[in-house]
Amino acid sequence: MKYMLIFFFCLLTVLLSGANLYNIPSPVKQPDGTVLQLLASGDEYANRLHDEDGYTIIQSPIDGYYYYAELRNGEPAPSVHRADSSDPRALGINPGIRVSKETYKAKKQFMNSHSRAGIRGPNTGTVNNIVVYIRFSDQAEFDIPRSVFDAKFNAEGDDAISLRNYFHKASYNQLNYVSHHYPVCSPQINLSYQDVHPRDYYVPYNSSTNPQGYYGEWQRVEREQGLLANAIAAIADQVPAELNIDADHDGYVDNVCFIIRGPHTAWADLLWAHRWALYNENAYINNKQVWDFTFQTEDHNDVNTLCHEMFHSVGAPDLYHYEHDGLTPAGCWDLMESGFGHMGMYMKHVYGGWIDGIPVITSLDTYTLHPVTSATNNCFQMSIPGSYETLVFEYRKKDSDIFEANLPGSGLLIYRINSSLEGNSDGPPDEVYIFRPDGNNMNNGRLAEAAFCLEEQRTVFNSFSNPQACLSDGSPFNVNIVEIGSAGETISFRLAANTEDSPPTIQSLVPSEGTHVPNSSFAIAVDVTPTGSSIERVEFFFDEALLGEDLWPPYIWMMDEDNLTLGSHEISVVAWQQNGTHSTKTNQIEIIDPCLLNWFDYVTSDPEWEAFGRGAVPIKVAVEMDLGDQDYRVHALRFQMARDTWGDPYSLGMVYSRINRFADGAITDEVLMDLGYCYNIDYSPDFTTVIQDTTTISGQIAVILEFEEYQNIIFDNNAICGHTWITEPGRPWTDALARGIIGAADIRLQLQAPTSAAFDPLVPAAKLKLSNRPNPFIENTEIHYSLKDNSLYTISIYNLKGQKIRSLVQGKGQAGNFSAIWDGKDDAGKQAASGVYLCRVITGNQSAIRRMVLIR
Repeated sequence: MKYMLIFFFCLLTVLLSGANLYNIPSPVKQPDGTVLQLLASGDEYANRLHDEDGYTIIQSPIDGYYYYAELRNGEPAPSVHRADSSDPRALGINPGIRVSKETYKAKKQFMNSHSRAGIRGPNTGTVNNIVVYIRFSDQAEFDIPRSVFDAKFNAEGDDAISLRNYFHKASYNQLNYVSHHYPVCSPQINLSYQDVHPRDYYVPYNSSTNPQGYYGEWQRVEREQGLLANAIAAIADQVPAELNIDADHDGYVDNVCFIIRGPHTAWADLLWAHRWALYNENAYINNKQVWDFTFQTEDHNDVNTLCHEMFHSVGAPDLYHYEHDGLTPAGCWDLMESGFGHMGMYMKHVYGGWIDGIPVITSLDTYTLHPVTSATNNCFQMSIPGSYETLVFEYRKKDSDIFEANLPGSGLLIYRINSSLEGNSDGPPDEVYIFRPDGNNMNNGRLAEAAFCLEEQRTVFNSFSNPQACLSDGSPFNVNIVEIGSAGETISFRLAANTEDSPPTIQSLVPSEGTHVPNSSFAIAVDVTPTGSSIERVEFFFDEALLGEDLWPPYIWMMDEDNLTLGSHEISVVAWQQNGTHSTKTNQIEIIDPCLLNWFDYVTSDPEWEAFGRGAVPIKVAVEMDLGDQDYRVHALRFQMARDTWGDPYSLGMVYSRINRFADGAITDEVLMDLGYCYNIDYSPDFTTVIQDTTTISGQIAVILEFEEYQNIIFDNNAICGHTWITEPGRPWTDALARGIIGAADIRLQLQAPTSAAFDPLVPAAKLKLSNRPNPFIENTEIHYSLKDNSLYTISIYNLKGQKIRSLVQGKGQAGNFSAIWDGKDDAGKQAASGVYLCRVITGNQSAIRRMVLIR
């Protein structure tokens, strides 16, 4: 019962995608009574049991025990290694074993073979949905009242999250789903049809543990469809004759939803959420035949799943990959993958039928769109010459209604339609693919940033831009979308000629957005791609003040530390082409003193906190950061967590943590620091643990926290998306957005440049004049310093680890101004590597420090 409650009340935040479910708690019992706490993943065509590390587990048909799976003739089969007494890693067993693609396709074809050809459920008017509750002979009645279920189906109002309100808004008031629950009862209780067979009758046969179970596909069909037909017969006379259950007058009940008491059972295809047809029985309600139905266990009954399955009823296909390859062609932007906002306008037109057509762009002009929540002027399409593929343009505006509030941002979506396909299940290639920075058929890219708009500095889409305009096979095509405007009440864009002068494409600007930059000299670097013309110059700005320009690649401007102050600053570049066009890119950065303690995080000054967890499913959460070339020591780790109210974690308040290398847009297996277990027994929101490890880190990193069951991580919904990653047992790391999370996890590192006994940068320096020119330098730099008296003095060069590499000058001084040359070598005469170095002058009780940048 505990597992059912967790998921019934928490699935709105989990945002499971239709019948495509991951890591659902699935305890199983061995013949000796031992209970294994396993997980289940899959969809209506194939699902599997596995442990928290993704190793597939199968029950033996011989002795009834559960074993780790191995591939036998290309299909999963139980090995000789029992799941309760073996270490799959030591045995060399592979994780993630699934049914073959051929078996999957055969099951899909079988499940779809009884669909009525060309027939879809009604897509307009009032559709009365029949909901039937079923329990088995060995089960007590539903203990969650009917009113809770009814709210998920029928709640109305602008802020209602229900099946009815979703399609009310998505269809522009054309489709009104009204659900009627049977057996009839008062809202305070819940009644169900009770079958004559126990639950195990509908679980696969096993000679040792379940001899009464079904054997083979056809017996599964007979038992499932007999159960549903009996349930219909039990409630049919309660359905009023005047209730129109056949809105399209085709002789069939428009839709029936069966809700089954208790949880799912993995590897048991019957007790898993699915959509099918009642083809093996004759079941009628008021002389209308029951055919199309959805089947949902009690723990798979969230509103997102209901909406996903109901859109299937009007013919919409899935937009996720059945191969579970980690690629998300539509992701959070469409209901039929992982989103809970509106479905795309193409899906509304082709499968929903709620707009008459998508206007075609045929001329070079400026076009304006209203958000998809508007019933008119909400999309355009454009043919791609020489191809059967098209482009669709639509405006997604966050918070334009209760469902669009789930979007990561606002702006113009541009997506590619491959009309030769239906859905994305076998992709890539895909029927629907949303363009996003750094995305292609092999990489997800930054899906959270898919929306183009002036505010996000993404205003151009062509074969030179990022994302690049390309076909399903990856080849670029000619199109020139420019002047994409602000994301206001409307958004506009212009279709320009391919020969028209287009602005250059700024691929990247570093330091990147939100970077913590040490207050020493640093380089502003920009990667610019010309579009039909050559780059004339790149202008560099700091806090809107022009620094200068660079005429030749690589385009770099060195910031001198004398011009830096601590705090938030803005860096900008303007890239000009010979044809007079230009592009601008701006990043906000934070100038810090690395010798002080600094917190690195993405939390905003006005956070909106929200907890995320997977109940009984352990998760790993990571935040990636770019530390640049500066070496840092980790002094403390801080994060917020919350205890799940529906269960107890195995270890109260204990979280394992580490830091891995982040490279090429992904979290690698390279462990930079093992931070060990952090204890937050009281679940204090402001939990901080001191790190004693003196290892130094730099570059791109990922701070990883491993949460056990019933532990939740706290997110700031106002923080920028794209820096937080989540994984679950047997799944690849994915952007948290793919789990329906908007914002960034509250995970923070306190960092400081390392110190040594020989040199402590935290010791205040007395007032001595010290400078060097040039800075940065390539071979030599002249150090200028002043002395106050004839005391002994030294000039030394240190690296950022606090290690002295060169004793430059030692002697007795005299008052005045002097200089010395450092040739970039250490005391052994070896050339020092490129980087930041510290020059320190000490005389008497006075000292001075100067940061110098050596470039090789």
